[in-house]
Amino acid sequence: MWHNTWRAPSAGSGANRTRLRPILKLYIALVATSAAALLAHDLSVLADWAYPSSVGVTIALIVLTLLGDQLQFEVRRGWYTNASAVAHISAAFLLPPAQAMAIAALGLTARALRYRQPRGKVLFNIANMSLAVGVAAHLADALGGPARVSLGGTWTDPLVGVLVSAAYCWLSATTVAGAVALDKGRPIWAVMRGNLAVQSIGEIGLGLVGALLAVMLNAAPNWAPILLVPAGLLYLAKQSTDRADRRSRNMAMTSAVGRAVAGTLDPQRAFQAIAEGPVLDGLKLDGLALMPIGPSPAFTAHVSSDCDRPVLRAALLEQLCLQPRQIDLDTRQGLSQPDWLPEPVRNMRIAAAALPFGAGTHEPVGALIAWRELHDGRRAYFDREETLVLKTLADYAAVTLETARLAQETARLNHEAGQAEARREMESLREVARLKDEFLGQVSHELRTPLTIIHGYSELIVDGMLEDPETVRQSADEIHSSSALMLRLVDDLLDTSRLESGRIELKPVGLDLSNWLIKLTTAFGQATPTHRIVADVCEPLPTVFADADRLGQVMNNLLSNAARYSPRGSPIRVSADLVGDCIEVKVADQGSGIAAEDCARIFEKFYRGKHGATLAVRGAGLGLAVARQLIEAHGGCIGVRSVPGIGSTFWIRLPIQARVSLNRVLAA
Repeated sequence: MWHNTWRAPSAGSGANRTRLRPILKLYIALVATSAAALLAHDLSVLADWAYPSSVGVTIALIVLTLLGDQLQFEVRRGWYTNASAVAHISAAFLLPPAQAMAIAALGLTARALRYRQPRGKVLFNIANMSLAVGVAAHLADALGGPARVSLGGTWTDPLVGVLVSAAYCWLSATTVAGAVALDKGRPIWAVMRGNLAVQSIGEIGLGLVGALLAVMLNAAPNWAPILLVPAGLLYLAKQSTDRADRRSRNMAMTSAVGRAVAGTLDPQRAFQAIAEGPVLDGLKLDGLALMPIGPSPAFTAHVSSDCDRPVLRAALLEQLCLQPRQIDLDTRQGLSQPDWLPEPVRNMRIAAAALPFGAGTHEPVGALIAWRELHDGRRAYFDREETLVLKTLADYAAVTLETARLAQETARLNHEAGQAEARREMESLREVARLKDEFLGQVSHELRTPLTIIHGYSELIVDGMLEDPETVRQSADEIHSSSALMLRLVDDLLDTSRLESGRIELKPVGLDLSNWLIKLTTAFGQATPTHRIVADVCEPLPTVFADADRLGQVMNNLLSNAARYSPRGSPIRVSADLVGDCIEVKVADQGSGIAAEDCARIFEKFYRGKHGATLAVRGAGLGLAVARQLIEAHGGCIGVRSVPGIGSTFWIRLPIQARVSLNRVLAA
């Protein structure tokens, strides 16, 4: 419903009031007292309720209320609705008013426990919604109660449903509007104009759905527990849709920033595009800063924030100077804090992420620092997707500085060495821009296709257009396959970033390579019935020291590529032999093969080849690049031998004394 529309003032900003107005406190107390008085009266006459109630129906309505309160949508800025109205109206028709009020209060209490909010707001929301449900229940009882939602009935029964839903909607909305009006010092009609009138039709529609649900439960109360299955599926579908929408918005936002950055050679203008409003609103940040690192600043600091946190920025920047690697900070109570964190920051309820970035050098020249304060139910920590967006923005900043440096160098060369050298440098600039656009285009394309599939099928499920269980199962399979494809792409991007920045830690163990390869190929063959996986690993091989998970990631990548680029039913052979002081593992297929010019570049990032079947198979061109980096981190090497039209053989060579190599790599 509308119960989460009033936001209490935040204590995190000096510009906001830190205390509620006395008249607003009095208003909240009045609403809470009215709800408590109505509940007390209803409890006193609970035993006199004239209709029987079902325990199964009561439990089902409780669960539906808890789920409905989690399915929240912002219909206009500052005004929200959710699916709890369906369960509330059903309870108003089928249960005593006291039970209906208690169920509404329970749903909001559970939401408040999940999303921490100011106590004044929690009290107001619970009292407001309990009061609205209680009034709706009394109105439904006065107009006939459960008899109005029975099979058959009269033509006036739907009108009663509309009347009860309208009373519930208008009472809840006007009570919230009164709180907002008192808080903002505005007339109540100004607050309601353009919000209540527009949304009333939709809210009354939800109430009618609740009335229809009450008809079903009243006619067949034993079927009430079955409702929990579609309700749970709807909740999962909504969560999946929200994640897909969030990823789509993040991609659109980073693409827009990338276009703005590509269109300028001025770092300050580029930094403004990176750190200003759309990014702050899209990621729900309280601040974003681009800060220089080092004794000779490469650029001027750029801070975008309504309420800056200079102590936090200084502490993170100092730590990055000592150890230039990504820092994730969360100062919520109960979490351990690093020793270097200043006392003022420890007392904040805040999350921050600091990512160093370079500009054509091995040492970072700057850092992107983002922070978000935890208040009013907001999530503080940065999840993996948001961290990936921040890393992309940091890369944009690095590319901007490098582009500006190259432009300045071009001007100097143009003055000193003539037009020929200047043209070559300009080509470098164009290549940087081309690679950046190619990266954005490739990743955007690879993410948009599965996103479209997920969004389409989940929309069909949410709209109830898929009723056949087999069709629903097939749709879920498509959603699962597309989400797995997106997860693989994001994992490859993260692995590439970690490998290039040296933030991946290998965990070497002694591997019996013969048994390990047989188990791996057997498992892959069971998961890939379209091909015959043949393991030619007969002789015992020496023990090697390697990270089993990362080595398995490389092998699964090679086997997956072999299956994707070879005909169905053809064999894929895995073999291992001792070659000098190395063990050579080979994966051979009978596919279309790889052209010689593509073999030389196939292990480069985002390169997918320009010939043959490569163009017909989807991919981002990251898997083999990640495989090469992981094998090199083990002290080994990787390569390919291919004959077009006959097949390809990818080989991996691991040194037998891999423990020494791994220690040397990790120490570096």
